[in-house]
Amino acid sequence: MTDTTPSRWAGVMAAILVLAAPLQPARADTATLLLSDMCGDPSNIFDWEWSRVANESTTLFYLADDGTVSAISDGANALDTFDTLYTAAHGGGGEISDIPNADFAQFLHDAHASTPSEMFFAVCAAAVGPDSLLKATNDAYDDDIPKLTGGVAGCALVGDGDMDLANAVYLINVTHSDDERFDRIQTNIEDKWAGNYPESEQSYREVCQARLEPFNRANVLDFVDTVLVEFSQPAPPGHPDQSTNYLDLVALNNGGDALFVCGANPAGAGAVPCP
Repeated sequence: MTDTTPSRWAGVMAAILVLAAPLQPARADTATLLLSDMCGDPSNIFDWEWSRVANESTTLFYLADDGTVSAISDGANALDTFDTLYTAAHGGGGEISDIPNADFAQFLHDAHASTPSEMFFAVCAAAVGPDSLLKATNDAYDDDIPKLTGGVAGCALVGDGDMDLANAVYLINVTHSDDERFDRIQTNIEDKWAGNYPESEQSYREVCQARLEPFNRANVLDFVDTVLVEFSQPAPPGHPDQSTNYLDLVALNNGGDALFVCGANPAGAGAVPCP
């Protein structure tokens, strides 16, 4: 989530031959999960884009409220072939996108039986204990995930004056260089999201929900791409405060604190318990 006010906006590359066993599927690098709250605002979709351009996430998946995992990206390998997973969603109160933390962890394990090497949660309050999202996820893998990362408070992409997501970092307790302008642009974005989707009489939320249920991969991918285009348009000339450009919010975020890191061996010095 890039909104720092939760009440406002209440993401091994080789086959292995073992003895006479058949070749196992090649391990890919990084994939990203979106959940159903991607329909609530543009933030999770921009978190996916950040994971792609800044962290080499190659493939996008959708985890439905019932735990079903579907590829959004065209031609995707199975989720279990990816070692590093990013999850972009809203969180807090023991839930992620209205899914209890423990249920999410079980859903993830069902779809990704092998132990990931790293889990990154672009999910506010993912590290708030007891029984945080980080802990629930690690518990599902017998506390064997080497590294899990998430925030203990509201979290955001921080550009510090730079709109390029490739240079942004994820932080908590984020500050803004101009609070008033941030609030105004955020309101503009909320209003546009509630307005008509391109060539439709439905809102962005309504179009998103219709494409997720029933799930249509090509239509969901089109929605994701449309959001990235529509919410990165420059402000009208001479009217910067009329911006609906989500990247303006990223640039206005100018500082914060590091996320929490835990796991079986996150820094090479042994286990760090997840709260």
